[in-house]
Amino acid sequence: MVAYENDELIPSSEFAKKFGTYLAQIKSKEVEKLAIVKNNRIEAVFISKDEYERIKNAYDKLQNKIKEN
Repeated sequence: MVAYENDELIPSSEFAKKFGTYLAQIKSKEVEKLAIVKNNRIEAVFISKDEYERIKNAYDKLQNKIKEN
């Protein structure tokens, strides 16, 4: 399970109101990730495009290795 700092947990209503601010924080790498919380549950994680592509590429490589075996 991924751990989140308190400042990485953002209520969905606040995220919607301050989307530009949070986007700037992600793009500048001020924060690595933000967990969007609704009804006291993490519903989504906001990450940069670069981070998503890194994770997706690693996943694809792993899937290809599994298929080879």
